[in-house]
Amino acid sequence: MDFRDFGAVPIFDTKEQELEWQRQEEEKLLAEERKLGRPLTTPLHELPNGKKSIQIKTLRGGDLVGKRIWLVDQFVALGAVVLLAAEKGAGKTALLLRLIEAVCKGGLFMNQLSTKKAKVLLIQCDEPEEDTYSKLRRMGLSGEICDVVWLEETLDLKWLQKQIDKGIYFLIILDSATKGLASDNCEVIDTGFTRKLYKIGRMFAKAKVSGIITTHLNQPIDKKERQTITAHDVAGLSTIGNAISDLWGLVRVPQKQDIFRLICLGKRNCTINTLWEIDGNQEDYSFDLVKVGVNDLLPTERKKLRDRIFDYLKKAGCYCHPRSIAAGLSPISEEETVRRYLSDMYSEGLVKRKKVNVDIGRPKYEYAIE
Repeated sequence: MDFRDFGAVPIFDTKEQELEWQRQEEEKLLAEERKLGRPLTTPLHELPNGKKSIQIKTLRGGDLVGKRIWLVDQFVALGAVVLLAAEKGAGKTALLLRLIEAVCKGGLFMNQLSTKKAKVLLIQCDEPEEDTYSKLRRMGLSGEICDVVWLEETLDLKWLQKQIDKGIYFLIILDSATKGLASDNCEVIDTGFTRKLYKIGRMFAKAKVSGIITTHLNQPIDKKERQTITAHDVAGLSTIGNAISDLWGLVRVPQKQDIFRLICLGKRNCTINTLWEIDGNQEDYSFDLVKVGVNDLLPTERKKLRDRIFDYLKKAGCYCHPRSIAAGLSPISEEETVRRYLSDMYSEGLVKRKKVNVDIGRPKYEYAIE
C-alpha cells in the first residue's frame, strides 16, 4: 500500500496493528484522565452471555481527530459509505470500473479527481461475469485490476465483516444494493433494508474503510426522461439517505447519449447540489469531468486555488482573514470562495484557525498553517 498515515488516525497493514494502536491510545487517555482527576473511561469487556458491555467514553473536541481524508478527492472520504443512485443502464458500473482503475493506480479519476492508491474489492451482484469482462475488454484494461466476487445470492454481512477485518482493502464496492442486500423477506421499501445500510455504514466507519454502494431509482411519475435527480428519486424509503455518509445521483442528459450529470444529494462530506457534467465515450467507456455547477471550479482548478491559499499562509507566517487572503492572491479571488475553501481545508487538517470577535454576522475566523 502506498499510503499509511493520514494524520490523527494511521492506516494499518493488519487488524492486529490497529488493535495494538487502539490499546496504546486508550492507555494514553486513561493516564491523562488519572492525571486530571477525571472519571476513568469505562473499559469494554465481555459479559457472561458473550455480548459486549456499553462503552462510556469522554467526549473530546475534534481538534486532534475527525479530520476528513479523501480516498477519491471530493467524492469518497476515508471511512465513508457513498450511495450512488442511477437508472438501470445509466453507465454507473462502467464509471465505477474507471474509478477502480484510478484508485488501484493512484491516478486521476475522470482526469480531474486525485486518488490515494489502495487495494479494492468489488462485490458484483448486478451483472454476470461475462458482462464485466466484456466491459473490461472495451475499456482496454488487462492484467490484475482488483479483487472481485460475483454473487447470485444476498450478501452475507458476516462474510463482509471478515473481508473488512483482513485489513487489506481500503475501498469496497457493492454493485448493487438492490440485488445484493434485498431479499424476498427484505425489499428496498422495508425498514430492514435501511437497517442493513446502517449496519454496513458502522462497519466501514469503524474500520476506516471506504465503501460505494450502487442503487436504482424510482420510475419517473410522468414517464419522461429525467432532467435532473433528487433524493426523492432514490428507490426505497426516504430514510435510506440517513443510513449512509453521502448520496450521489447519476443521470444521463436527455438527448445526449454520452453526457452525464453527477449530483451530490447530501450529506456529510460532499457539498449538497455539487454538479459535475461528465463527457462519456461509448467506444472505450472513458469518462471526463468537463464542467461544474455555478460558483464552483473544476477539481484541478480548485486544487490550484487551494495551493495558492496554502502558499499565501505559509509566506505570511501568521493568522490571516479570508478577506485579506482573497485580496492578496494573484489573480484576486472572491472572499466567499476563499472562505469556503479554507473551511474545507480546516476540516481536512491542513490549516488551523482562531475565532475573531465580531458583534454581527456569521462566525468569523482567521487561518494559519497547521
